[in-house]
This record gives sequence, structure tokens and C-alpha cells, in this order.
Amino acid sequence: MIPEFQKDGNLPKGVHRASVDDVGTSLGASSARRKWLFGSLARIVELAKSTGKLERVIIWGSFVSHKASPQDLDLLLIMKQDFAIDHVAAEAAKLFDHVQARILFNADIFWAKSSIGEEMIDLWLETYQMTREFEPRGIVEVILDDQE
Repeated sequence: MIPEFQKDGNLPKGVHRASVDDVGTSLGASSARRKWLFGSLARIVELAKSTGKLERVIIWGSFVSHKASPQDLDLLLIMKQDFAIDHVAAEAAKLFDHVQARILFNADIFWAKSSIGEEMIDLWLETYQMTREFEPRGIVEVILDDQE
């Protein structure tokens, strides 16, 4: 569940878990820009899931803030240890090419295999929970269908 925004326009610090539908309702419906970005997010999740290797999706940045017109999507995809990009369908492979993902989805997509370890993933999540001004903020983890 996604909590209310704080006075500074950010979510409270923490990793807030929500389904894709809840992300759409809470963060992707209040403006035309948010609706468009949510459409991109839903497509990204669908393509990443089509690989059969998606474990986690983390969202941070302006999309998970109160900002009326977020600039873009900032995502981290955690893939299973045995993920191999050369076995991914052409359309889904675009997610793992930073430039193509930026152009096609208006998203900065970062990804890693789960084999990097929980300690490294936790370090990334801590980093994403800080603004550019080093203020704490919340981020969102998308609950995938098989995690509900």
C-alpha cells in the first residue's frame, strides 16, 4: 500500500509495496502526464515479466512524489540469477538497453541479477531513498502477481 505524501511532497522513508493496479490508482491517475507515464510503467512490467526472470521492480524519483508532472520513470529491475539477455525476445530486450528504454518508455531503467546479493540490493535501495538534497524519502516496490 502506498501511504500519504509528507509535507515535502515525498513518501515517508521506506520501501512501500503495492500492486501495479495500486500504483496506477495512487500515482498514475492525477494528471495526463502521470497517466502516460503509468502506461509506460505497466508496459515495462509486462515486458520484464515476459522474460520469466523478473524478481523485483523498484520505482523511485519524481513519479513516486506529489509532483504534478513527473519528468520520467526511474526503475530498478532485479532479475533471476540465471537471466541471460541473449535469450530475451527483441521487444523485451529494449528494456535492458538504457538508451532504447529512455527513448521508448521515457524511463531510466537500471537492472541487475539477484546474484549480486541482498547486501548490494539493500545498499541501492537505501541510496534511492535519499533525495538529491540528502533528505529521506520513500520508494515503491511493485508486487508482482506471483508475490501476492
